[in-house]
Amino acid sequence: MPYRRCFHKTRFDAVLLDFPALDGDALSQVTLLAVQAPRAPILVLGPADDEHFAAEVVRAGAQDYLPKAGLGNARLAKRHPTCD
Repeated sequence: MPYRRCFHKTRFDAVLLDFPALDGDALSQVTLLAVQAPRAPILVLGPADDEHFAAEVVRAGAQDYLPKAGLGNARLAKRHPTCD
């Protein structure tokens, strides 16, 4: 995962992860990023409004899980002002 190298050189206000499928690989990537960028909130975007997966993602280190359906700049900024 080459993107992980950039966390040693750059400070991020937030990390947005867009997953086309909700699976164990998504959870492992969230866990790795939580270690690589412990101060940046991790927001996971996924294809479905799945409360069980949302809870798993937060336990893995994400700040929040947001279903992509109906997600726009205004909704994201309202829910997470750091993304404004």
